[in-house]
Amino acid sequence: MRRQRLRLIQDDDASGQPVELATRACAVGEQAFEELHGRRHNHRRVPVLGRQTRVHFLTVEVWTTRGLVTHYLLFVISLADRVVDIVGITTRPDEAWMLQVGRNLIDSESGAMRGKGYLILDRDTKYTDQFRRLIRGSGTNVIRLPPLSPNLNAYAERFVRSIKFECLNRMIFIGQTSLRRAIAEYVDHYHGERNHQGLDNGLIRAVPNSAQGVGRVRRKQRLGGMLNFYCREAV
Repeated sequence: MRRQRLRLIQDDDASGQPVELATRACAVGEQAFEELHGRRHNHRRVPVLGRQTRVHFLTVEVWTTRGLVTHYLLFVISLADRVVDIVGITTRPDEAWMLQVGRNLIDSESGAMRGKGYLILDRDTKYTDQFRRLIRGSGTNVIRLPPLSPNLNAYAERFVRSIKFECLNRMIFIGQTSLRRAIAEYVDHYHGERNHQGLDNGLIRAVPNSAQGVGRVRRKQRLGGMLNFYCREAV
């Protein structure tokens, strides 16, 4: 279907401008990717992978006394180890809320940006000038991705797909409390019970288990069996 759409655009005499804009955006995205990850082998301008984090929004519909209300969930993900921190959930992500989120991120004791040198974000207007200035003031470099480049935000987009497909899209939430509980359960499952191909099918926070190939296989459940984890019982 996508190839057919591209073919229709190319065959249209009046489509020169969209094709030109799409080509230009693709070229800018590839250049940003090369500068960010060092495909031109210039190590002096390559951010250390372990110090990179990405911030991203996702939306969830929740039933309330006012009807169906959109909730905005903001999270950050560390590129090196895939650790995810839920920064906040709100129905009004205005600038005041974003600035408070920024202060929480750069907190020297409990902030998700501790030890990180780079915060990568897209062109969402919620990341205002004041928000970016606040982050830069803490010594963190803010990298804005070019427009229309979800491929440069693949780690965050993959987490969005995972949490929605495995959890959020399978539930109907009544009130924000039920949403927060489901997200907390999924994040615990994501870190300690879900295998990740990008980490050689390992766990992000593996718990040492003395039962190696022995003992009965036990199933651990979350959210009524929606999320499952299998392990061996200790002998």
